[in-house]
Amino acid sequence: MDKDILFTEGLKQYLLRDREKECREWIDEVYASLSGLSEKWEICDITPFQRSRYGLVLDAPGTKYGDAVIKLIPPFLNRYERELEAMSLLPGSTEGGYMCALYDHDGESHALLLEKVRNASFGTFDKTERLKNFYALVFSKAKKVSEAGEIKYLPDYHEELIKKQQTLPGVPYMKEEAEKALREATELFEEVFSSAEKYVIHRDLHQYNLLDDGVRFYGVDPVGNRAPVEFECVRYMRNDMRDHPEEGYLKRFETLMEVFGRYADPKKIAAAFIIDGGFHVVSSTYENALPTETLFTLDIMEAAKEFMNGSHIAF
Repeated sequence: MDKDILFTEGLKQYLLRDREKECREWIDEVYASLSGLSEKWEICDITPFQRSRYGLVLDAPGTKYGDAVIKLIPPFLNRYERELEAMSLLPGSTEGGYMCALYDHDGESHALLLEKVRNASFGTFDKTERLKNFYALVFSKAKKVSEAGEIKYLPDYHEELIKKQQTLPGVPYMKEEAEKALREATELFEEVFSSAEKYVIHRDLHQYNLLDDGVRFYGVDPVGNRAPVEFECVRYMRNDMRDHPEEGYLKRFETLMEVFGRYADPKKIAAAFIIDGGFHVVSSTYENALPTETLFTLDIMEAAKEFMNGSHIAF
């Protein structure tokens, strides 16, 4: 196999642009490890997918596991252990769950061998029945932290929210707005979720991390957290609102809540949405040269607050 095919369009968009030296060294290591992984997992062929930005995803059919994919996570991103633990704890499709199945892993190569979702497209909101079925599993199969055994790598969401305050001095723009949003988010978490049950959650279940095979959705690419289960909705809602500005943010929030509000208390989902928005406001100032994403997040947080007030939901 020619090593150059590992330099995918996704890597060119992010890691090869911002962390070129580390990325090229990692690609050399990946290339050297592929023959060993192929032998270990009895893989017949390897073809990279082009879209993944934070690592490599390889189509890897074989005789041992059938259709599968290899996900390789760069060690310099410090995500492998956390994602592996999340994949190990979240319920996979082979056990009646909602995640694509984890077949095996290789710590030396930072590689996960995963179930392949055939003929996959993204899990968009227009496929409403499959979305409802998926989220019914997310909530019904949610695993309590107290029942999950030892957890080494999944951080507590509230602790991450508190630590986020340490990044405020370096906020490059809209510092006052970011400080206010994070302060309100932290206060709201402590008001609404201080005694809430914690679950093992994916945390990043937006539509681009949901794969649709035409029958059902599968979750992929978890971030992993210990948090109230209501936080499993909020990333999907945020991305969906970004994709549908023409409907108006409040109206779209109400449309989304017609689905998600059947699985948990709408008041708590709206609170989780606002809290995660405050977290994201700070992150967005570091991740984007322009404030477009920050302004968008502040706007949709206001829509969620308006929803609560209009629905006579009070804390």
